Amino acid sequence: MTHTTGRTDPPELAAGHAGAGSVRIPGPVDRVHFLDEQQRYRKASRRFSVLALIAVLITGIPACIVVTPIVFTVVLLVGHIVNAIAPISPETWARLRDVVQVIPKAAGAAGGQTAQVVQTGFAILVLVLPGALAIFALWVANRRLLGHVAVGHVLERTGTREPNERDLEERQLRNVTEEMAIAAGIKPPRLLIIDSDVVNAAAIGVGIDDATVLVTRGLLDKLDRDETQAVVGHVIGSIGNGDLGIASIIFSIYQTWGAVALLVNAPFAATSRHVIWRAFRAAFRGQQRTVDRWEAESVSDTFLRGAVDFDDNDELSRRMASNRTGLAGKWDMVMLFLSLPSTMAAYVVRFAVFVSSAALIGPIVAFMWRTRRHLADAMAVQLTRNPDALARALRDFGTVQSAVPQGDAVSLLFFAWPTTASAKDAVVGQFTRMHPKLPQRDKRLLALGADPAQARPVTGVRAAIEGFISDLRRTRFTPKTTLLLFLFFVVVPVLGVVGIALAVVALAAITILTFVVMLVMMLIVSAVLNFLFLTLPRWIRSG
Repeated sequence: MTHTTGRTDPPELAAGHAGAGSVRIPGPVDRVHFLDEQQRYRKASRRFSVLALIAVLITGIPACIVVTPIVFTVVLLVGHIVNAIAPISPETWARLRDVVQVIPKAAGAAGGQTAQVVQTGFAILVLVLPGALAIFALWVANRRLLGHVAVGHVLERTGTREPNERDLEERQLRNVTEEMAIAAGIKPPRLLIIDSDVVNAAAIGVGIDDATVLVTRGLLDKLDRDETQAVVGHVIGSIGNGDLGIASIIFSIYQTWGAVALLVNAPFAATSRHVIWRAFRAAFRGQQRTVDRWEAESVSDTFLRGAVDFDDNDELSRRMASNRTGLAGKWDMVMLFLSLPSTMAAYVVRFAVFVSSAALIGPIVAFMWRTRRHLADAMAVQLTRNPDALARALRDFGTVQSAVPQGDAVSLLFFAWPTTASAKDAVVGQFTRMHPKLPQRDKRLLALGADPAQARPVTGVRAAIEGFISDLRRTRFTPKTTLLLFLFFVVVPVLGVVGIALAVVALAAITILTFVVMLVMMLIVSAVLNFLFLTLPRWIRSG
């Protein structure tokens, strides 16, 4: 029997279709073909990608609102400088000065009770669009600057080395990697060994044509050849599916938010200024030399941490803790006042990223990435034609240590990652689980034809929960057990929803307050510019 996909069913399946149930079909009832599985997960991944894009846009709204006054201020400053060098026509200059009044009018239209739909639309356009365009331009610049920085480059500095060709296991690993790459139709990736007893493997790099496969020595020592081939097949399948490119885009979004926070903080934070200067230097130097590549990688990491690091304004902290008196103390107070708008703007960006990572973009990206892991499993089955080996490998991962030292920041790039391992250094996946649970992967492998005897036994938390439910069915309900169930299944979820709602309200309040402060500062700067570039020269000419 031939499907529309152009492939032919195995004989036993064809006989099953023809015999109307007279022939027993081996395997599970929900048996699926790996190509169907891949198609299903690709569709799911595309849906999650659309949701992730919407989540990014929503998350960026607070940043756009607080950046918009800065954009208008920069436009006004440039206009004054150009007018001082080559006088602008009165009509153009009048329109440029009217820019200052656009934001207050837009804010009034958005907040008035009698605002019409057109006025509200205009207000949203004025308040959000300039900042959105500026942030989008920054994202494009960030991609141009850091697009060639390998995703997961930090793992290359965790004791990695080239395979030892005299070692049989490592020479065999190179052969397996090349075989899987040829089967997947991609360029054989570079291969590195992590000298660690833990069991894991990962893919790092920029994309399909510039990828590196990392395998721990513990994986070679504790898994047999078929299991190693299955794990490598998963990693190669992930590379072939473009997961490194997707991860690069995800990281670049967080890097852009971090760059926004650092830029608005730069006038009053030496650390931020230093990072921005290094970014400019890396942009003009390129990445031909090793030292330049290292600097670009350092800038990439700093931008990424800038999206979530609230304690980067060293100068502000020093001035707040200062006990200086006299003129120095007054100067500290003036600088604190002047730095207030930029500090609040940076906090708004980071708090928006924090809330979204916990409740919006974080869960969506995690769902999408877990879907990509299932897709890579299906690719591994296609490349190896051995679902049993992958099932055995997953079973082994449930009993060994798989958390690679210094790998938690990019744990999403690994074959698997223990749910109990710390992810305190992870920006992407800090609050959500980026890998499917091993029993879930086992279940999909059974549908792909794996032998149930090879699947991972039910242990750990899952076994505890199933045991709890089983005992609960045989337990007589008492007021104590009823109260515990009510707290666990009702109160805890409600408190979680309330907490998220309060965080969103707090974010909205901080955004509005910051916007008002930024708007006041923009009007003050506008008045100062008018005095310096218009009023003062007029006084000088008249005198």
